[in-house]
Parts: sequence; C-alpha cells; structure tokens
Amino acid sequence: MSTGPGFLTTAAMINGSEWSPACLPCSPDEGRTCSKAPEVASVRVQLEMQSLWRQFDQLGTEMIVTKAGRRMFPTFQVHISGMDPAAEYVLLLDFIPVDDKRYRYAFHSSSWMVAGRGDIAAPGRVHFHPDSPARGAQWVKQTVSFDRLKLTNNLLDDNGHMILNSMHRYQPRLHVILVDRSRDSQRYAHRNFCTFIFPETRFIAVTAYQNHRITQLKIACNPFAKGFRAADSENRIITFNSTLQRQNCSWSQPTQHNFSIQLDSSTITPSRTTRDVGVVTDYQLSFTDHIVTTAWSCRFALYNIRKIRPFLTEQTAQLLVQALSRLDYCLPACTVKPAQLIQNAAARVVFNELKKAHVAPLLISLHWLPVAAHTKFKTFGSVSDRICWPVFAVECV
Repeated sequence: MSTGPGFLTTAAMINGSEWSPACLPCSPDEGRTCSKAPEVASVRVQLEMQSLWRQFDQLGTEMIVTKAGRRMFPTFQVHISGMDPAAEYVLLLDFIPVDDKRYRYAFHSSSWMVAGRGDIAAPGRVHFHPDSPARGAQWVKQTVSFDRLKLTNNLLDDNGHMILNSMHRYQPRLHVILVDRSRDSQRYAHRNFCTFIFPETRFIAVTAYQNHRITQLKIACNPFAKGFRAADSENRIITFNSTLQRQNCSWSQPTQHNFSIQLDSSTITPSRTTRDVGVVTDYQLSFTDHIVTTAWSCRFALYNIRKIRPFLTEQTAQLLVQALSRLDYCLPACTVKPAQLIQNAAARVVFNELKKAHVAPLLISLHWLPVAAHTKFKTFGSVSDRICWPVFAVECV
C-alpha cells in the first residue's frame, strides 16, 4: 500500500521459514479492529536517497558479492516516523529472491536475460541493526543506516554476512519488531511486527559489474570511489623556473598566469602545488608545503606510538617508527631543520627518552644519518651525473 511519495507499507507473517502476506495496517475509519499492535500500526518508513536508488533501478541495480563480504552501495538508509517514543523496537533487514531464475547479462542488448532455473536458495539470514533494541524516540530522531551490512557468496561464511547467490535477483526487506516483554508475547507475536518493501531497492548479485553504466554511476556517486574519478579538482598544471627567471618575470604567483589548458569540458589553470606519488611539489621547488604536510603526519604517528611505547620492546619500536617514516625524500637544505626535528623525536620514542634528552648518541646507536647527510647521500648516490639536470633543479640541491 503506497502512502505517498517514497513510502510503501506492507505486512507479513512468519511461519517457520515461509513468509506469507498478511493484511495491511488497518485504517481507523474502516470500523474494524486492526490486526497489528497500535505501536506498530502507526509506523511509517521513508527510503533515503530514493532518487539515486531509482537511477540505479532504471539501469538494473547490481551489487557485488565476494567471499570476504562487500558493503552495499547505495546504502540502505531509511527515515522512520510514527513510533511510540517509550516503546522499544528491533530493526531487521533480510533479502529474499524475487523469483526462482538465474540471469545473465547480454552485452549486445545491454540488458539482463533469464539464463535458466535458479540455484538452491542460500541459508536464510537476517541482519540486526547494531543499535537494536532501542526506544522509538531514538529511531525517529535520525536517519537509520545499514552501512555495516555486507554481502557474500560464501556458503560457509561465519561472520554473519548476508549470503546470496550470484546472478540472482533479490529484494531487501525491512522488519520493524516491537519488543514485548509480557509473558504471553509469543501468543501475539504476529501483531508485534511489520515489514516494509521498496521495489526500487531490488538488485542482481554479481561478482563483477556487468553493465558499464552501473560502474560509471557508482564511481560518480560513491564517495569511496574518489580514486577512480577524473574530477576537475584532480587535474593540475604547474610551472617550474629558476630563481633568476622568476625575478625577471612580470608575474611571480601561479594565480597571475594568463594561460590555461582546455581538456574536454574542463578548464585547467596553473596551481601553486601538486601532489604526485605522495610528494607535494610547489612551483618554486622549495618543498615547503611537502615538509609541512610530512611533519604533521609524522608527529601524529609518533604521538600514537608513544602512547603504546611502554608495551613495546626497543626493537619493535624501532621497526614501527621506521615503517612510518616519511623522511626518505631528497630535500633541499632550507627545509632540513623541520625534518631533523622529526627524526630527533623519532629516536627519543624508540629509546623511550624524555623530550629534552640528548639525541646524538641515540642516532649513533640506531645508525641513522642526520637528515642533511642522508639527503646528500641519497641524492648523489642515485644520480652519477648532474650535467643533464635542469639549471633550476641544480640550484635547489
């Protein structure tokens, strides 16, 4: 029964492993007794991100299933209303096959086709929302998200993930259950729950995306797929020149450059900094921005290591500090001091020394070269001939 845009209300009864439809919630003006408890009959659920679900549904939603388990996108999120603020409710989510057929994707027609009878149904499971049970006042005050739910095709899964068969179509169902603590609660169990189904959330379980349009839509909408996007903000252009050239130029900041590059529908203008393979490079090749970023991340890592240092051996602490080291880049002399301070702090953490402890003997014991010597060693050890270097690069060494 539809109750407005984005709403769908149905009821169901549990009879062993069989689900059979029951009467819908009664209307007060029908002149008969409602079959559901009052705390349940008034519950209404609205699907969040409904427009996004419909975009996927028009293309044929696909959800990845793996042996280790994969989260759903779009995430199943709902907004609930009409609950009794003082009553306690449990929220469950399960998946039922839409039919008994197995599907395959026809690339020539870009559509799903029936490939035969479906496989034997996987063991039925339900996913409890981690906040269950909770009072109605808590459920209605915020969006309810099942973002921890994972889908798997491993029939022997023991992690509580939802087990689905690949290339089969499924329909998620949300169950709202009233917590009845009376002694005869089992007698009225059929009155204490209701089920909500949103047709636009049905999907086909796959081990790899079949429809390229689904792949593109997930990359465009999933915040965790940022690395796959060719976003305008990730396209950077930067210019390098020597100190003399910068002094002779009429402009010295990249924002004053009067040129741009047109790439498809994107316009790329010069940037002050760019990041490549973890290194923040600025237009002056001073590495100042890189040092600031590196120093902040290193200090944060050392802060966390120091908190667990009493539980670590000296060798383990040294291995952990070296694993988190980010000072291996060749740096110009003007930025050595901040990096040296980080190295000194790392040595004190390894030996669990105070912040004012003399660091020279610690570096000798660890066989660590000071940052300046380490930079020269790596620079001249990796490049045997500097004649081929640009003039501005030689100036920075």
